[in-house]
Amino acid sequence: GDPKLITQESIHEYARMSGDNNPLHLQHGVPHGMLLLTWLPTLLEPVFSSFIEGGVSLIDEGWERIQYKGFGRVGRFVCARLKVFSTQVVPGKRDVTFSCIITIGLKRGEGEPTVIVTGSRTLRCFKK
Repeated sequence: GDPKLITQESIHEYARMSGDNNPLHLQHGVPHGMLLLTWLPTLLEPVFSSFIEGGVSLIDEGWERIQYKGFGRVGRFVCARLKVFSTQVVPGKRDVTFSCIITIGLKRGEGEPTVIVTGSRTLRCFKK
């Protein structure tokens, strides 16, 4: 999907919901790592829609491994990339399970994004 802009408002909203009022986030404009992870369904829906005709709803089956390699800042755009290792389609069902590695990066112009989060996870997608 389209890159998502990190805003101070989104950081403050996440802090209100999560109770994490660390000054690093609220005063210095560094987003919570989990905030970035909550944006994944929006960032990746077009990718999964290419596998399943008619659009999808994502269900997160959880992270198997995650590494934070850097951090974002207010005013930067976040994007996500996906490398699918396997897909499992259950005949007669409307869902597909993906085993994949997801990379979250900061978009800087036309070049490659700077990686800030990487991890492997399992996602299930359902036809809408």
